[in-house]
Amino acid sequence: MKKKGFFNSSIHIVCFLILCFSCFICKAQNQDSIASKDKPFLDFYYITSDEVTHSLYETKTPYILIYFYNPECEDCAALKKYLSKDKKLNQLIALNQMTIIAIPPQIEKSTWQENIGFVPKNWINGFCPQDRELILRYLYGRQAPIMFLLDTKRNIILTDISGKFLDEFLDAYFKTKK
Repeated sequence: MKKKGFFNSSIHIVCFLILCFSCFICKAQNQDSIASKDKPFLDFYYITSDEVTHSLYETKTPYILIYFYNPECEDCAALKKYLSKDKKLNQLIALNQMTIIAIPPQIEKSTWQENIGFVPKNWINGFCPQDRELILRYLYGRQAPIMFLLDTKRNIILTDISGKFLDEFLDAYFKTKK
């Protein structure tokens, strides 16, 4: 009688595949942890439409809202419209208390250039060619639009937030400033 090897049994093969898939899922979840609340958002570089390079950490306002979008995404357009009309948010921007940096992480530069008008003029419209891999680690498994709110130390205060949730934060912010 011929002895069966470990991989000759279909049950063992299925168990092996489940184990491999589980390891893959664990690795993906660990990559996802880069975007955890109260952790600093790593510095990245982006260019603006005038081809000048800037970094996240050189932004001087106390709060930064990073808005990852795709100009061809309907949800991104709806959120941008909502945010651009938000009086509290625009007041914070005017008072240099908040900066919005809009980055399209999953499109080509030519598409970004063709859609420069998508981003309101009082936001920073950036493209991230050299740190794209870092940005994609923050977005791992998520679809645009995605927002991260950062504090003065560039720690993530809020992640995966909606416009309504941001409104609630801004309400609380203005109450503490009165």
